[in-house]
Order: sequence, then structure tokens, then C-alpha cells
Amino acid sequence: MRAVPHERFADQEIFERDGWICQIGKHPVDPDAKYPDPACATIDHILPRSYLGWSHTRANVRLACLDCNNRRQNKVSDEDLRVLGMRREDLRLAHVSHRPRSLRTGRFERASRDEDAEG
Repeated sequence: MRAVPHERFADQEIFERDGWICQIGKHPVDPDAKYPDPACATIDHILPRSYLGWSHTRANVRLACLDCNNRRQNKVSDEDLRVLGMRREDLRLAHVSHRPRSLRTGRFERASRDEDAEG
């Protein structure tokens, strides 16, 4: 399994760094709005962790309002890649699946109990 970089930081740090501006919709975010208000501040991973297993680092996160973050889901735009100095081809080269996917469901397969006991 490949190691994925992970940094510890407070959401507030990212919100202040981004000036309380939604980095997807480019509109101000109300610091007093609380979840589940669609206008509340959330952390958005530029290269999604759910899609390619990318890192949880300051460089890979940004402020996004809940509404924009939900609409974006786990898609990566060319603009997102430009922000990180990457191209779409770089994604294909960098992504190496570290767990086999089921051909039937497309989901990651779990390790068998025998493999768990050995590891």
C-alpha cells in the first residue's frame, strides 16, 4: 500500500488563508454559517481523496462553501490541475491502484482473513 502524505491542520487555518472566499464559486463565505447551511465553509480537496487517494495537505485543500463542494463532488477540472502545476496526463501517470478492484462491482476488494493474519 502506498503512503499518502497527511498533514494536521485546523480547518480555520485554511479558511483564513483563503480569505473566507469560496475557491470554487469565487464568492464570500459567511464565517458564522454552520453546517448544514449550504453557505457554510467546508474543506475541499483539489485532487479528491475519494477518487484517487490524494493527500490531505495544505497544498491540496481549499475553502469551498458546502453547496459548491457538493456540486463539484470528486471531479477534477483543468483549472484545478493548473492551480497545482499539473496536467491531466500527470494524473494518469501518478495514479497506481494500491488495492485491487472487483471486476463485478468496481469497488475495492477487502483482504481475506488469511492475508490479515499473515500481515
